Amino acid sequence: MRKAFHKVVLVGSAGSGKSALVCKKLWPKTPLDHFYQSTIGIDYVQLAVRSLADNKLRHIELWDTAGQERYAVLISTYIRNTQVACVAYDITNRSTFEAVDKYMEMLREHDIAPDRIIIVATKLDLIDLREIAKTEGAAKAAEYGCMFTETSASEGWHIDELFATIAALLPPNTNATTIIDGVQPELIPFDAITTQEKPPACCWLM
Repeated sequence: MRKAFHKVVLVGSAGSGKSALVCKKLWPKTPLDHFYQSTIGIDYVQLAVRSLADNKLRHIELWDTAGQERYAVLISTYIRNTQVACVAYDITNRSTFEAVDKYMEMLREHDIAPDRIIIVATKLDLIDLREIAKTEGAAKAAEYGCMFTETSASEGWHIDELFATIAALLPPNTNATTIIDGVQPELIPFDAITTQEKPPACCWLM
């Protein structure tokens, strides 16, 4: 029986921490510096995530896009038919936050509803270097009517909650499998909650 997959994209400026979020979820015990490299074009993986809403699995096609300007046209193409989108920015880098508006506009051009978008602040562990206050990020999400959270891939803070919330935004079943250019990587399942130190409080806004 062929699994039905839901399309999810991660967008944001280069260095905003998108790939780190994915790596931490897939390999929670592996140091991030083991994976570190800039995404070139598009990275793609299939995975299973347990929904926060009904505790059932959703099978996801996760498209991790490059943040460099030269890939803008390519990214726009891959946003098409997205069911849930995450827009990432680095709390220590204001330019990545200022770019959120550009990516929100890109998602709007593809008719992605605000209630299917999560603005994700990254690198919460670098709190002493923070340039964007939590209230500022939350206000940006409220401006667009989408959800908001702060995360740390380095410490594993709110990663499981983020992916469980993504799954909760997806319908239980769909036939909208989107395999592009015949690429169909191996399914990487995960649904275990890892043991972590208690993180700072998380904020989810609609």
